Parts: sequence; C-alpha cells; structure tokens
Amino acid sequence: MKRAVVIILMTVCCSGLFSCSAEKKAFPTNLDEQELGILEKNISKYHGKVVAFDAVVLEVKEGFVEKPFYKVAIGKNHLWIGGHGGMEDIEIGVTYRILGLLCLWTDDAINQKYNDKEYFILSFAEVNMDTKMISVFLDAKSAYDEWEKGEIPYVPIE
Repeated sequence: MKRAVVIILMTVCCSGLFSCSAEKKAFPTNLDEQELGILEKNISKYHGKVVAFDAVVLEVKEGFVEKPFYKVAIGKNHLWIGGHGGMEDIEIGVTYRILGLLCLWTDDAINQKYNDKEYFILSFAEVNMDTKMISVFLDAKSAYDEWEKGEIPYVPIE
C-alpha cells in the first residue's frame, strides 16, 4: 500500500513538473546588445558564466585544430566565438543562437591574432536560425539538454 501511494504521489508531482517545463521556451537567451555593454564594463566578473544570445556572423577564421573562430555582431557590438564544429558549419551573414561559456583569454595565439576583446565565447551549441539546424559540442551535451528544456545551464569552472 505504501508503495502505491509513492507511485501516485510521484505521478502527480512529475506531471506538474512536466507541464511547467513544457511551458518554458526552448533555447532561451540571456544576453543582448544592452547587456553586452554592461558585461564589458566589468568583464572579469563574468568569466566562466554561461551565455546564450542571437548574433550574425561577420567573419570566420581558422582556430585551433581546424575549428572555426568567428566574429559575430550583437547589434552594433561584436565578439569572437571559439567554435566546435567544422569550418563549413558556420556561414557569414547568417544569424545563430549561440550557447557558450564566457572566457577571458591571456596567452592565446588565435585570440591574440584576431580578437580585440579581453574575452571570447567558447561555443557549446549553435542553432542556425534560418535552417534550424543545431550543432552541439559533444562534451557539452548536458548543458545543451538543459538549454533545450528552457534553462540557461550553470557550468562550474574546474
């Protein structure tokens, strides 16, 4: 009898969770042009934070191990993304919704060569907003899963 009560309670509780999570919008954002301006005023405070935003690709360079390193525009501002897919996966002029980790850079040849900012975004996942094709860095699959369910994931820095 006790076991039946637990199953019934779990069913009632879980159904509430599922209806709440179903109401959340998949792939939410937490960064826009205005917030980027605020963030850049105290960038070291945001090192290691997960951000999600829409941006248009301006240019693509070759990063480490033949991965794309690309410049994007958020309104009138720009920033650089360390991509995870192949060079052919990122198209200039296309809008992507990007999930990634904000990283300060120090002694990094790729950033030093191209990036005029103190930071870059390490991409976990990208959604091509035209085709709706999604690219996910396999080591960040759990972060992507949270994002898909409507949450901006928390990723601890080790």
